[in-house]
Amino acid sequence: PVTPQTAAELFGAANRARVQGDLSHAVTLYRQLEATFPRSPEANAAHLSLGVLYLQQKQPAAALAQLRQRRAAGNASEAEALWTEAQALRQLGRSAEERAALERLVQGFPGSAYIGTANRRLAELR
Repeated sequence: PVTPQTAAELFGAANRARVQGDLSHAVTLYRQLEATFPRSPEANAAHLSLGVLYLQQKQPAAALAQLRQRRAAGNASEAEALWTEAQALRQLGRSAEERAALERLVQGFPGSAYIGTANRRLAELR
């Protein structure tokens, strides 16, 4: 196989590995992308992809670290990132921070696919 050379190629290869179920290779490629092209749009997207993968692998602290890196770059304001962050915080038992993330989601994205579940979880947290 051809070794990916650009951010887009690395991101594509990582996504293919993820879809094919080779999660460890996907994580390696996403991490390589972040290290090699840290300011690229693909690296920004990789933070979210890694956050989701880590959450699925029951590694909420690693997921949260990825999402916080994304936010530090000014790019964590979409619904999926906020939902994933809330899930990581829930797994870590950090209810106040989870509530804050869910409130940002509900206020900022009232039409998102996550809104019903987010509102139910907020009711549980009250």
